[in-house]
Formats: sequence, structure tokens, C-alpha cells
Amino acid sequence: MATTYNEIVIANLSATEIEKAFKNALEDNELTWHNERGMLVDFLYAQQTDKDEYLKSYFNIETDPNKEPDYPHNLILTQTNITAKVIGQKAKSYKLQPIRMIDGKPSDDYTELLLGAGVKSTNKLIDRLTWLLGDHCVVVIADATTKKLRFDNPLYYRPVFKDGDNVNPVGVTYPIGVVRNQKRELVEAWNYWDAEQHLVLESGTWNILKQEPNPHGCFNAIFTHRTKPFRSHWTQDASDLVCANRDINVILTAINNAARLQGFPTLAAIGMEVKDASKVKQRFDKLFVVAPGLDNQTTDLKYLNSGTDWNQLVGLVKSRIEMAATTWNVDIRWNLEGQISSGVALKILSVDNLSDISDTQELYEEYLEVPLFEKLKAIGQNVEWVPEIAGKTLTLDWQEEPFIETPSERSARLKTDIEQNLTNPIDELKAENPDLNDEEAARRYLRNVAVNRIASQGQALTLDSLMAALDPSDEEIAGLIAAPQPEPPGVPTE
Repeated sequence: MATTYNEIVIANLSATEIEKAFKNALEDNELTWHNERGMLVDFLYAQQTDKDEYLKSYFNIETDPNKEPDYPHNLILTQTNITAKVIGQKAKSYKLQPIRMIDGKPSDDYTELLLGAGVKSTNKLIDRLTWLLGDHCVVVIADATTKKLRFDNPLYYRPVFKDGDNVNPVGVTYPIGVVRNQKRELVEAWNYWDAEQHLVLESGTWNILKQEPNPHGCFNAIFTHRTKPFRSHWTQDASDLVCANRDINVILTAINNAARLQGFPTLAAIGMEVKDASKVKQRFDKLFVVAPGLDNQTTDLKYLNSGTDWNQLVGLVKSRIEMAATTWNVDIRWNLEGQISSGVALKILSVDNLSDISDTQELYEEYLEVPLFEKLKAIGQNVEWVPEIAGKTLTLDWQEEPFIETPSERSARLKTDIEQNLTNPIDELKAENPDLNDEEAARRYLRNVAVNRIASQGQALTLDSLMAALDPSDEEIAGLIAAPQPEPPGVPTE
């Protein structure tokens, strides 16, 4: 994260030491830390009105610092969510669930256990939040009330470390909402988990509201990372992408408001007192009516032209997009559709993402899948209603999304392969219809050639000519099948 704050480092994980450490470490920077992660999450999940506030500050027309910020009531706030588009394209690791194998064999029992806990949607959420926040916490909960496993995904969390290791947490705390304290008052509360205990603490005072042993038999939190951590638990988040998105939205807002002024220019009365400005009337069916100014002062009416350099503004958008694309290994192609006043239509057409997916899958295997397997094994041994997991080692077989070839792509591939003697029409017909043998495929090919030749030469299609074309002779078929296959280019013959 961009903001530095006091890490929670505890030598002794007793409840008393935890309470004391929280009172020392969770006082400063906490609001800033919440706001930073909240800013990132808002670009994916917040309501539109919540995203407008930062835009208004760029177009504030109140110059007095002692007054509340003000902005034109008719300001057009223009936004395009490039952040959501890019994160959506990058977070592809769990588009298809991997095949989870225990000791080298697929495990239906383990897969069924994960599916019952909602692993499909949870994996996709984890993938998106990891790309967005850089580091994400997943807490595995064996809910005794519902007798179901669940995965909690706190957006705000603080890891707890032991002396000498600020990379691998031994505990975690995160807000859980409103609970009642000992006085039956509603207060904000935080959960705390480590391998031995579970605490609920009151936010602000950090007094312990609840203390119990950890029923899971292990430290039940998992931490995913966008890159492998080595000097700190925290890695790079998507704040650079969000800042670029904000810059682009400011430029788009300026473009749309300038376009409105260009199409509907402001009328200015030169030489008139402000108090007399209400006497200027603009009507659709009559001329302008201007009352005389003070001492019959001459008044001149002019339209104000914004003088906007549209190419420069569009160039700013394009430049900012290309900077974000380079950093995120994304190929963003964009175009300008319609009038300037309609805004810039941005569309991600392609993403160079293969290496990112491979690297990210390795990180998920190390920091999510294998730790989850180990924790669920421990939970199964300590919580009676959770099935025990047999086996020692988990490995993953990541599934690739099936490639769908379009008709135009298939035509281009076949043309190239046939020209390079990598295939032939007979084999392609057999590949398309495995029930065909050599003779049937050859007969079908010769029929196609003959009919297409008649049609392309503009010959009159008679029944006799068509029947002759549809019934190639045995000699033609035998000659086609027995024809020697040419060698591919560049391959020497003996």
C-alpha cells in the first residue's frame, strides 16, 4: 500500500498482549488505510453516486477556502470504468476450475467439499480482489450454526506478525460490523484469529468483548498476493490503474462539458452591471431585448466560444490510456464514435495475458490452494461434522479455455496448411466427419470440385451435367487416393 503504518508485531500471542498491541498500533493511519482500499474497491463495486465525489472536486467553482466546495449544478460527470474492464480481463485464472488431485488422483470428495462452500464464485472474487488490492485475506470458517464451511473475504484486514518475520502472518484482525458490548450498547467490532484463539474486540477501545479457543485446530486465514512477497507482506496494488482511470474521467468530463458550451454557447453582455443582467432576454421568436445600462451605457452582446482544442483533449485521453496499458501488459484499442459530445467510447479488444495467467496460477497454488488443503485437513480432524480429508499432497491441473475457431480463421488456416502441404482436402474431410473412409472422402471432394467448377465457369446447369459431376468415376477416385503425397517445404527427400 502507498501509506505506511505501524505493523502489528507481537512476541507473545496472549489475549492481554494482543489487546495492548492493538491499542498501540490501530490508532494512527487507520482511516487513511481504510480509505485507500475503499477507493480501489469503489471502482469495481460502489454505487455510481459514490464515484462522483472526486470528480466534483476538480470542477469546484468556490474559491473561498472557508466555504463548502461548490460545483456547477449542470455539470456533466462523465465516467468510463477502465479499472473494471482491465481487472475483469486480467482475473482469468478461475474462469475454469482446476482439477484438484490428491496424491496424483482427482478427488471427488475434496471437490464436493469445496463446491458445497461456494468455491466457484469465491475463487473468482479472490482473483479480482487480489489483482485490485495486491494482497487479499480469506478466512475459512466452519460455521457451527449452519454446519457449513464458508469463506469470509474481509476487504480491510491487519495481519499480526511475530518478531523477525513481517512477511508471514501468525494472526489476523478485521472489522465485522456492529455487535453489543457488555453494556448492551451497539459498537463496531473486529474479529481476531490465530492458531490458538478467537477474539472479538471493540473498535477504538480495543477491549475484548469475547474470547474462545479457535475450534478449527489451525490458523484459519489464507493470504493471496499479486506478486510473491519477500521484504514485506504487502505487494503492489492497482492504485496506479485507478489513478489513471480518474485522470481519464476528468478529461472526459472536461470534453463533454466543453462540447456542450461549443454547441450551446454562453451569451455575454459587455458593459452591463450585474444587477441589470436579468433584463437581458433571449427568445426563440423575437430579437434580443436589452434594457439600457446606467447613463444609457452602450451594451454589447457576444457569444463566448470555449476555443477547445478537441484533438489535444482526445490526445490526452489516448496518452493516459497507453500509459496504463503498458504498465498492466494490456493491449487497449479505442475509438471515438459519434459526436464529441457523446463522449469517448473505450473498448478493450485484446489482452496480452497468457504469461500473467500462468504466473498468477503458480501464486494461487502456493498461497491459496495448498494452504487451503492443509487447513481443511486440520479442520476435518478437529470439527466433527466436517469430513476428514485423506492424502498428503495436493496438485492442480489448470484447465485451459477451449479455443473456438471462427469460419474465417478456419478458412485462412486451411489455405495456409494446404499451400504448405501440411494437410490435404481428403484428410480434412475425414477429420470433420470421422465416419468417412478414404474412398468416401475422395468421392465427396471430387463432387465438390466438379460442381464448383461448373458454377464458377458460368455454365448452364443441366440435370445431366450435375449428375455427372455428382458421380465421379472409380478411376478418378482411385487416382486421387493413390496420388503420391508431396513433401512439406524444407524437408529433404532421400
